[in-house]
Amino acid sequence: MPAIQHSRFIASLILFTLITTATAILAFEPFAAAEPEVIKSQPTAKAIAAEPHAAIPRLKKAAPKLPPLSVDIAIPIRNKVRHLYVIKNPKTTNSIRAHFNVVITNNTDKPINLWREWCSWGYYNLTFEALDANGKKHTIAKGPMSWTRNFPSSMTIPPRKHRVIDVYLNLVTAKGRGSGWKMDSLLKATGGSDKRYRTIRMRPVFQIRPDDDTKAHKIWTGKVTGEYQTYKMIVRSDPKST
Repeated sequence: MPAIQHSRFIASLILFTLITTATAILAFEPFAAAEPEVIKSQPTAKAIAAEPHAAIPRLKKAAPKLPPLSVDIAIPIRNKVRHLYVIKNPKTTNSIRAHFNVVITNNTDKPINLWREWCSWGYYNLTFEALDANGKKHTIAKGPMSWTRNFPSSMTIPPRKHRVIDVYLNLVTAKGRGSGWKMDSLLKATGGSDKRYRTIRMRPVFQIRPDDDTKAHKIWTGKVTGEYQTYKMIVRSDPKST
């Protein structure tokens, strides 16, 4: 091979080698410039033990849905005890010692109509359920009542407002003095009417059954109960009757 041709062959070979190397470098350059992948580590057992709720998504608890009405007994706690007085021979229907309040709450955004207590439609709507020491249930309800004037009468509880009922826990007497409440089975199961002190659990019950009058007057119908609370029941005579 002549010297000139040999030189051209060597030059071509060198040029080919340079082009091939440059192409290879450019082809791999993006991968070399890419940032390394970051792998997030999972929380360790020690970290979870230090803050157990950190690895658990916190979900918002939905507020419990309230019934349209709720009913509660309003008797304050004194010396860690709720005292419930019962007058066994009342001279009047509103002996102050036997007085407490029951609160009915409208939990809705609309007004609710209820029967008024003075008429026969609303007189028996409120009762109480009591548990003796053995867990047996007893009903405390109003005794018989007669009316000289009686007709359907209603009242309205505005949205998110309350109605307060005055309760005088006088017993129905043999002579029929006062309207009174019947609780014979409860007193008998807890030592009789002559026993002065006893401990019971009691809750209020408010109920209006549907009929033609409730439809005509757009009265709320249903049944709601309050929570059982512990009471020290004190049965005594009305000082005004002695």
